Amino acid sequence: MQTKAAIKAVLSYGSFLVSKYISDLEESEILVRPAPSASHIAYQLGHLIVSEYNSMQCLAPGLSPALSEEFISAHAKENQGSSSSELFYQKNEYVELGEAQREATLGILQSYDEDRLSDPGPEKMRSYAPTAGHVFIMQGVHQLNHSGQFVVVRRLLGKPVLI
Repeated sequence: MQTKAAIKAVLSYGSFLVSKYISDLEESEILVRPAPSASHIAYQLGHLIVSEYNSMQCLAPGLSPALSEEFISAHAKENQGSSSSELFYQKNEYVELGEAQREATLGILQSYDEDRLSDPGPEKMRSYAPTAGHVFIMQGVHQLNHSGQFVVVRRLLGKPVLI
């Protein structure tokens, strides 16, 4: 397997799990927290989208779909504890924005020369993403990290085990 194919597999698996775990959740259920001090799924979905957008802006400015300032602001760190349903978005909006961003990320990856994946990561990310390749891998791993919390919410809600 070539490097870009391996990175694409990590990105695809992250997307698959998030999509699967939210597929049967109702609007009110994406506001359930896995623990009292943890963020609900709506915030986490927005956080994943904004994080990926920001990361791709560092590697390929202007190639990701634009996010509104309202969306970015709603998913800022200071709102991670908010339970205000008015602040957050509908599940289908998260799905659409997340799919559009992931499609852009895959396009950026595809356009990257294999050699550029070893280029240094963006300065502000270098402590956890030392190369451009790490920045791409991190997007799928980030989703995997949060999907564990989605499983806890599913168990709290009595949803079936999916995987």
